[in-house]
Amino acid sequence: MVRMAVNILAFNAGWFACTLGGAHDADWVAFAVVATVVMVHLIWQRRAASEVVLLAGVGVLGTIIDSIQMHIGVFMFPGRTESLLVPMWFSAFWVNFATLLNVSLRWMQTRCWAAIVFGLLGGPAAYYAGAKLGAIELHDNTLLALLAIGLEWAVVTPLLLLAARFATSAGKRERAMATADVGNPQPGS
Repeated sequence: MVRMAVNILAFNAGWFACTLGGAHDADWVAFAVVATVVMVHLIWQRRAASEVVLLAGVGVLGTIIDSIQMHIGVFMFPGRTESLLVPMWFSAFWVNFATLLNVSLRWMQTRCWAAIVFGLLGGPAAYYAGAKLGAIELHDNTLLALLAIGLEWAVVTPLLLLAARFATSAGKRERAMATADVGNPQPGS
């Protein structure tokens, strides 16, 4: 219970750091806070190696998906020159989100519909809040932009939770094999 509360509080600290850091050209704030969130998260993980792979994968995937959304005009970043990818603080947001997958959102790993609804509603709510705080600007047709973001997150959220579940089970298998190898050394080793 404490771990879940810390996970949720840490995520919110990271979300605000990314959003406000991005809104005020203080990207370093996002990096510092999310790096701290990730370090605390990894300390509590039994399978830190598989969790690092998951966090990095979510960061890359989210960067690509939202870069596409940016290029088709769903949202943009005020005061930023156009680039191929979303700003790095936005990528940090995705890594920050990934820290929830095996802790406070773990219960959704086997509840696809809950994950779809969570993404459909939560994604647009987060981006809308980010727009209100000045971190992003949504397309002139706000409803259309929020619909596109909702569809993105309705698809991505259950897939990320499935990936987290797979990463956790792969980590368990590696640990079991390593334990078995220690107990049964191979001849000649």
